[in-house]
Amino acid sequence: MQKITNIIISLFFIFLVTTCARVTSLNLKKHSFGIQPNRVVWLQIAGFDEQLISLMKFENAASTSSFENMTCQGSLWSYNLFKLRPNAYDAFLSELTGSKNIKGSCQDYQHTPIWKKFDESGYSSVILERPIQQENSLIQASKCDDNNFLEKSTIFSMQKSKENSELFHYSEPLGKMTPGFYYDRSCKKEGCHVSLLENTIATYEKFLKSKNDNHFMLVRDFALENELERKNIKAIQTLLIEYEKIIKYFQEIQFQDRNFLLIISSAAPINIDFPAQGPAWESLAKGLNRLEFRARKLNAPIFVQGARSENFCGTFEQSEVFVRLLSRPKDLGLEYKFYNPFK
Repeated sequence: MQKITNIIISLFFIFLVTTCARVTSLNLKKHSFGIQPNRVVWLQIAGFDEQLISLMKFENAASTSSFENMTCQGSLWSYNLFKLRPNAYDAFLSELTGSKNIKGSCQDYQHTPIWKKFDESGYSSVILERPIQQENSLIQASKCDDNNFLEKSTIFSMQKSKENSELFHYSEPLGKMTPGFYYDRSCKKEGCHVSLLENTIATYEKFLKSKNDNHFMLVRDFALENELERKNIKAIQTLLIEYEKIIKYFQEIQFQDRNFLLIISSAAPINIDFPAQGPAWESLAKGLNRLEFRARKLNAPIFVQGARSENFCGTFEQSEVFVRLLSRPKDLGLEYKFYNPFK
């Protein structure tokens, strides 16, 4: 009798655990919980606000944007220990290091960035940036002594090269991606002749040919913020279409790969005062009316799709993105046991 009782209890426990673990949807989309992301792509877009999606959506009301197809959307409180609404560069550093102690000084680069966590765990990592202004480039870290923020990092920067600097071009083989800082050969004083879309896809496809199946790619872009400040509606629409193509490219990969994680985060989002009526919308879309915006928003959006995306739903501090990316799932005090490279 005792043996039968033990069997019944064991079966009940197995049923309880499996039913808790087999949640198959999130945000009405198919999703597997508790999956370790082996391939991570993170796109940081300075100045982006979710309202900007309307500039694409209302042009074609029947279509659904790639942002709307993401598994989860969260909201990031945009502040640190020193500022409300820090600039995009500092806010992105909070996301990448998990620290609120960002003051715009050399001390900021004493924190360990997320790509080093991946590197230490055997992942291949690469950074692609379109800084627009020199002060938005991660090369700023190299100007500070006594830090290893960029040590052993591979960074491709879409800006005009300096004398005797290393160069790259999207059409050329990337070789072994030796750690270092590389400038885009196509970038001149007037701008870059290769798009972020072309560079992103070409760089990622290097990973697809790599023997290392675990990889992390960070893409940083400040072009949208620049055009928003200039109130250039046509340039803004062009950039949004470019982001749409980049996101759809990675979404197609994620649909086939349950271990893939895609993150799109913003910083210093610009709050545009959109018109309330149709004719005014049409004039705005055609560039006939100037954009108007107020102070930067206190909350920045984050969109996530794929493995571990359940960690990013809700409202939380910008510095928590780092922690949530590395945190294992827990459910009712029962921690799922699977390989975690960060422990």
